[in-house]
Amino acid sequence: MPDKVTADYVRAQWAYSELYSTEQGQKYSGSGIPELKTKLALGVPFDQLDQAEHELLLKAWFKVRGGPGSIFAAALSDVSAFQPTAWTKSDLGQVCIIGHFYQWLPPTSQSSTITFEEWVETEPYGELSEYHPLREPTNARPFKQHYPVTIGPLQGATRLLDGYHRAVRFWRQEESAAALAVYVPLTGPQQT
Repeated sequence: MPDKVTADYVRAQWAYSELYSTEQGQKYSGSGIPELKTKLALGVPFDQLDQAEHELLLKAWFKVRGGPGSIFAAALSDVSAFQPTAWTKSDLGQVCIIGHFYQWLPPTSQSSTITFEEWVETEPYGELSEYHPLREPTNARPFKQHYPVTIGPLQGATRLLDGYHRAVRFWRQEESAAALAVYVPLTGPQQT
């Protein structure tokens, strides 16, 4: 694992990891995207894609996730690089969630400082969609992760930005010694 990667590398890999996402995948379209979806389906790792494919994914990320008014664009605006690192459940439990997920908490628990641990351990409030991350089962099999999750500074806190399904699977797996691959920002208002 390299000591650091650029923010654009993380954005492009984020896009690649979402190409077959049930909720986000259909938003990725245009020239070259069907070929990248085929590569992902065949198990081609992100690092085996060429520079032109990385650039295509970066443009797609800005179209789908980083447009005007995007919380993700705001969170990464001052971040130029990330450090790939390994986290424990304790590390993950301390980061805050993004506001999108507040709606599945009881009104008395909805707060901008709600942590991942509080969110994942609270009984969901309201109906969860079929593909909601909180529907991820407890798993006795070893945790397997293809792409790191991404954290970043947003609204005065360090938040989990990308990888909620992966993070919930990690949290609920029974192997206590497992580690979660995480991209931690090296620049910006919040450091972890």
